[in-house]
Amino acid sequence: MIEKSVPVVTVRGRGEVSPDALLGRLLNLSANLRPYGWIGEDEGFLGATPEVLFRYFDGRIYTMALAGTARSDEGALFAIDDKEIREHEFVAQTLIAKLSDLGMVTRQERGILDLGKLIHFQTLIKVELYRYELIQTLIDRLHPTPALGPLPRTPETMALLNDWRKRLDCPPEFGAPFGLYRDGDFEALVAIRMTAWKGDQLQLPSGCGVIQESRLMSEWRELALKRAAVKELFS
Repeated sequence: MIEKSVPVVTVRGRGEVSPDALLGRLLNLSANLRPYGWIGEDEGFLGATPEVLFRYFDGRIYTMALAGTARSDEGALFAIDDKEIREHEFVAQTLIAKLSDLGMVTRQERGILDLGKLIHFQTLIKVELYRYELIQTLIDRLHPTPALGPLPRTPETMALLNDWRKRLDCPPEFGAPFGLYRDGDFEALVAIRMTAWKGDQLQLPSGCGVIQESRLMSEWRELALKRAAVKELFS
């Protein structure tokens, strides 16, 4: 039984792409958004993500559960929304379970991350490692979290999700770890809130967490809110 999955809807369009103009929109982001991207000869992707898969530095892992979404003006109702809390806890508890044999885990209280027009539940998690771990081992263990992938995560549920996304023409970069290693400090972002292009073809993907309590209209609304945030970012 799949307890949670994350379908992705991609809006497509055609037009002249100016990578420099898009890149310029990432220069003055709020502190809660992290820019990332890649620009090739005639294709690329750019985004500003609120989600960090993990940071690995000085024998510690810093990660987060980021799940549950609402408009900022709905904060009071969002804070007590059972469905959104349950969706978030799936992610937080799964992360803790995957990390608990690697070191001492400290979980902060669930809070609300304010992104302007959108808000998310966020739980910060720290792990004091018992021993050195390979970066690739940590990526394989954590990615994708239930914030972007299925729960439970098995070869069968991953194959099913990947098939859905391929048939819906989701950009392969969406939700992928985007990492940088420098001077012993590694950080991997989760590539969401993005746009991708190839030639004059543009794509704007958005995903939403679906659990038993989910309602169709609410999930479509969440997808639209996330796309609107990306459109506003890149004007």
